[in-house]
Amino acid sequence: VVVQDGTGSHNVSAVVRVLEGTAAFRIDHFLEEMHAGSGIFQALEDGEQTLTFSLAFVGGQADLLLEPPTVFPNGSLSVHPVQHVAGAGGRVIFDLTVRDDGGVECGAVDTVTKRFAVDINYVNYPPSFSLNLMTVTRDENECSEERPCVVPGFATNMTAGPLEEWQNVSMVATVVGWEVLLCDG
Repeated sequence: VVVQDGTGSHNVSAVVRVLEGTAAFRIDHFLEEMHAGSGIFQALEDGEQTLTFSLAFVGGQADLLLEPPTVFPNGSLSVHPVQHVAGAGGRVIFDLTVRDDGGVECGAVDTVTKRFAVDINYVNYPPSFSLNLMTVTRDENECSEERPCVVPGFATNMTAGPLEEWQNVSMVATVVGWEVLLCDG
C-alpha cells in the first residue's frame, strides 16, 4: 500500500495505491497528512473542537471496493479492496469532508473538503500446471532442434491464473542438460 501526494492527478489531494488481492488495511494518520496546513487539526490537538467526517463517492469504479472506505475519529482510513480484478485495475474517487464544531461566526470556516483516490492495480497471476513423474527414453539421434521430441502427458492440468480464464496459456520446455547413464555390460 502506497500513499502519494496526488497533486495534478485528477485534482486529488492523495492517491492510495494498492495491488489487487490485498486484504483490508488501515492507514494511520491519513487525514493529518492529507489536510496538512489546513489548520483544522490544530483545533483538534488543542482539545477545543470535535471533528466529524463525511465521505462521498465522486466517480470511478466503485465495484473495486467491497465497501466504502471508513474514516476513524483518529484520522485513520481503512480500505477493503476486492480480491480479484478481472483483467484490469482502476480508480475510485472520494471527497472527504472534515467539519469541526467551532461554528462559522465572524467569517470562520468549519469545513475542509479534499478529494482522494484509491487505485487498485491489476496483478497478472501465474498459470499453473502439473508435471507427471515419468522416465522418457529416446534413441540418440531421435530428437533435434529441427525434429523436436513430443512427450504426451508430460505436463497436464494447465490453467491460467485464478479468475483469468480469458487468457491463453502455452508452454515451452527447454532442455538445460542431458544426463547420460552409462552401463558396464
